[in-house]
Amino acid sequence: MTFRWLSLKDFENSHTGKAALVLAHGPSLNKVKPYLDSFRAANGIIFGCNDWYNMYSTIPDYWVMANADINIQTECKKIGKSQDQLRALIYADSADVTERTWIEKNIDVPVLPYDQRHFQGSPCSERRLKPYKILKRRLTRKKICCDQIIPGRLTIQEYLANFLGSEIRYGTGNTVALHQISLAIIAGCNPVYFVGVDLDYRLGYANGGVAPDVTYFDIDRNEILRDLLTIRHIAEKKGVHIKNLNVESTYSVIDLENLEISELFSERR
Repeated sequence: MTFRWLSLKDFENSHTGKAALVLAHGPSLNKVKPYLDSFRAANGIIFGCNDWYNMYSTIPDYWVMANADINIQTECKKIGKSQDQLRALIYADSADVTERTWIEKNIDVPVLPYDQRHFQGSPCSERRLKPYKILKRRLTRKKICCDQIIPGRLTIQEYLANFLGSEIRYGTGNTVALHQISLAIIAGCNPVYFVGVDLDYRLGYANGGVAPDVTYFDIDRNEILRDLLTIRHIAEKKGVHIKNLNVESTYSVIDLENLEISELFSERR
């Protein structure tokens, strides 16, 4: 693979009709880990996120980020080691403000930046920005998210709504899994399976790790569920099926896939 910039338009319908598997990092991920290579061998498309390499060894087709701490610069070496199998790195440049010139010099895979924050190209109001970000910008002149706005560029939420012919969109997205699902839909994948979106950090991570803030989803859980329901609603109108592979899920806004995991993945062969 070699570096080049991609856009959501480039990504559109790039995998029409293929099954997608969206992997988050909750413990329900462990149910599918033994079958990841089989899914890929059957022409399925895998969307991983953030520090996926701490959870499983199969390199995803697409590495999706929406994080200021786990960013292109911190993951540069891992990206290099994955470049033979990684189709593209997809990152929210509204969260990771790494200079594009740095990316062009140091990354050897295609890169797709997206905005998940500035609807209609509008900057955040200072009342909504964290005070330390405002002070940091004023003192150091370093970039903040609003500096990444590109005139005329849609957010991923707006792009998905347009792609599906909908007048409604999901919110800012308090988990990267929402953007992974959206990307799978934009790529033309159908069905779209997801797992590991357990929305309870008290359960820990799939690798047994402990989350730094076990109460995180207590605040954002309802908003995430509303966003999932919105995505499902607008996708189903276009015949796109989204399935949750965690049959023990505590929420039901997305249909559960009741087949045994091994049976489901064997169908893709």
